[in-house]
Amino acid sequence: MTALSATLLAACGGGDGTVAATATVSGVAATGAAIASGIVTLKCVSGTTSAATTGTDGSFTIDVTNVTLPCVARVEYKDAGGTMRQLHSVITAAGTANITPLTELLVSKLSNGTGASAFDTFTAATGRAITAAQVKSAADAVKAYLVTLGVDVANFPADPVGAKFVAKNGSTDGDAVDKVLDALKIKLGSKSLADAETDINKSSTGGSGSTSTG
Repeated sequence: MTALSATLLAACGGGDGTVAATATVSGVAATGAAIASGIVTLKCVSGTTSAATTGTDGSFTIDVTNVTLPCVARVEYKDAGGTMRQLHSVITAAGTANITPLTELLVSKLSNGTGASAFDTFTAATGRAITAAQVKSAADAVKAYLVTLGVDVANFPADPVGAKFVAKNGSTDGDAVDKVLDALKIKLGSKSLADAETDINKSSTGGSGSTSTG
C-alpha cells in the first residue's frame, strides 16, 4: 500500500463529490516568483483532467465540470537553471487552488510522504478519503513548521490552497502572502524543499490523516 493510501484510508469518511454545474479550478503557481509556462495537471477521483499552462503571472484555470473531487495537482516547470521541477497541491472543492512550496509541504504532511509520491500513487480510493478537515490540519502543521524555521507567519494564509494572492512577475511585486514564500526560501538556506518535506514529517505537529480515528 502506498504512503498516501496507508495514511488517508486510515481516516474516517471521505470528501468526494461531483461538480455537476460548469465549474473551474483557478489559482497561482509560484515559488515566490511566478511560475510561467508551467504545465498543471490534476488527478481526481474521476480520473486525470487535461493539462493547463500557467501564464506569466503564474495563473492557470482548469475546467472541472462533471469532475469528481478531491484532486491532487502537479505543476511541472523549469527553474532558472533549466532544471525540471515539480510542486503539488490538493483540491477538495472547485474554486481557487494554488500550487506553491506551502502546498507542497501541506500535501507532504497530509500524506506522510512527499508531494511527488502522493501525486504519483493517487487513486480514487485515496482521493475519497481526503477531507477538508485533514487539509486544514495539515495547513496548521505547515504554519507551525515555518515558525520553527524562524519565518514570520503574520501573513501566512489560513488556507494556503485557496488564498488569493499575487506572485512576483516582471515589474509586479508579490503581495504579503508571496513574501511568505520568499521568507521560506531564505530560511531554508542550503536545505532543499525535499529536505523540508522530510523535516515536517518528523514533526509531532498534527496534520496527517493517520491521526484521525473512526
